[in-house]
Amino acid sequence: MIARSKLRFPVSHFQFIERMLPDIGYPGVFPMLLKALNIKEEQFRDPATRIDGDQFLFFLRQLKSFPESLLPVQTVLKYYSWSGFGVLTLAGMSSLTIKDSLLVSIEHAHLFIPCVAMRFEEGDAESRMILELTTDFEEMGPAMIELGTCFMKRMAEELVGQLPRPTLHFAHGCWLNMDDRRAEKVYGESFDCDVRFNSSFSGASAPNELWNLPLKNSNKPTFEKALAILREEAEWLSPTESMSAKVLSVMRNGAASDIYLSQKQLASVLNVTARTLSRKLATEKTSFKDLMNKVRFESAQKLLKNSRLSISLIALKVGYQDSNAFIRAFKNYTGKTPASWRSANS
Repeated sequence: MIARSKLRFPVSHFQFIERMLPDIGYPGVFPMLLKALNIKEEQFRDPATRIDGDQFLFFLRQLKSFPESLLPVQTVLKYYSWSGFGVLTLAGMSSLTIKDSLLVSIEHAHLFIPCVAMRFEEGDAESRMILELTTDFEEMGPAMIELGTCFMKRMAEELVGQLPRPTLHFAHGCWLNMDDRRAEKVYGESFDCDVRFNSSFSGASAPNELWNLPLKNSNKPTFEKALAILREEAEWLSPTESMSAKVLSVMRNGAASDIYLSQKQLASVLNVTARTLSRKLATEKTSFKDLMNKVRFESAQKLLKNSRLSISLIALKVGYQDSNAFIRAFKNYTGKTPASWRSANS
């Protein structure tokens, strides 16, 4: 399980509540809610703002204060726009089929909803979308599962129009004050589908014909562009290997064959834009130029120490057309001219 305090949710997921609260009978509550969440109004309107998992849990708990005559999940989804998922929305809308759209969501949903894990299990006649929490949201965990599952169903309706009835599954019992049988009826009528509580999994099941339905706004060029941006964003947020380590690895592999890529070429190898490459290296307190110098002069030092090549030829091998420029740059980097460094390290 991932600690709630380490999660970060885009605040755009919650901007709908400013419209929703007055409509459901809670005028004047919005400023108090922001205060309780320790968020200033200008921060709330800034798409770059993110809230942590504890703040998100506080928001979920407000669902319990909605009027009993309204189904909380349905109330939220009435006002929620999936534009809060940014470019993931564009990729989903322009996919070829419901299944393609779902697979994009499965691959990239962690960028926007970092507490959810999704997977698709394909069968011969019927397939399943399975949704699980990766973080403990205490008593509000079932609400989170229901929001995610019902949202995916509504999204599919918007993508294809009239949708054959899938079955929504919840591994938990109903978290509202009603028994499971009544809850299945209320949820089924509200979302126009079959619903099962205390099922063997949480998510949705449907015949394969449903998953393979074509989308109304399918557009291959738009989809490919949106997918490239999503993958770049995933690379940007990846906590595994630093960007500078990846850059150095590519540079050193190239240097072994006397190849020194430009920043644009190297960014292409790493499947990011040159701008993103610069931004991420800057967050690691380095730059393309710094790393290139490091690799060039590492190579130059090996050649000076282990070969009898001339200074001018070494300059060419490490990417300098002008040997005088190489000598100046080498001295700035090491404090010695190439000839002095060779004499001291032979």
